[in-house]
Amino acid sequence: MKSKLFLLSVIMPLIIFSQNQLVKETYKNGQVKSEHIFNKDELEIIKTYHKNGQLKFQKYINDSLIEEYYKNGQLSYRKIQNEKQLLEEAYSKNGDLIIQLINNEITFSAHENAFNNLNGIKHKRENSNHHHGHSHDHHHDHGHGHSH
Repeated sequence: MKSKLFLLSVIMPLIIFSQNQLVKETYKNGQVKSEHIFNKDELEIIKTYHKNGQLKFQKYINDSLIEEYYKNGQLSYRKIQNEKQLLEEAYSKNGDLIIQLINNEITFSAHENAFNNLNGIKHKRENSNHHHGHSHDHHHDHGHGHSH
């Protein structure tokens, strides 16, 4: 009986750990190039890396998540899909959201927002009542024989 319990205590962790398998590939410099994680012989997660060690790409197959990264480590692109919704986002190298799509409809665009912000600034400037001692519709005498 003791030998059966001992055998179970040795075999059970092996069975549990053998369900998840990690397959790694490395660059010549020793940095991880890719990781493939399997669960019960099904590929679940794929990760690839830049030569500098930063994450380049990851895909969670069951969760329908894909992410791509710049060499500096900033998120470049994200796609999340479920039964009801598809979300896609693209980012600049400094981490700013550039565009967001939900079910292929643009819900955010940095380009549009930049123009809205510029129009807002222009509108504020035109409507600002600033006074600094004179009006802007007068002429100055430059003192060299003619006036404008």
